[in-house]
Amino acid sequence: MITCLQAIHSFELTDAAIAAKAVYQFYEQQSLEVLKSSAVGKMMIQYGYENELQTKNYSV
Repeated sequence: MITCLQAIHSFELTDAAIAAKAVYQFYEQQSLEVLKSSAVGKMMIQYGYENELQTKNYSV
């Protein structure tokens, strides 16, 4: 989304936004693994919802 917005208008990103964009771009193709390793992902797995994680498309 940030890339799309930057394509139509010049925005100056904060340091936090620059870091978030870089992390997103680095892990873009590994979104399921990132979700599964997060606190929410681990909780979903713990309560038996791992299939819910695997059946969704998380790429943007």
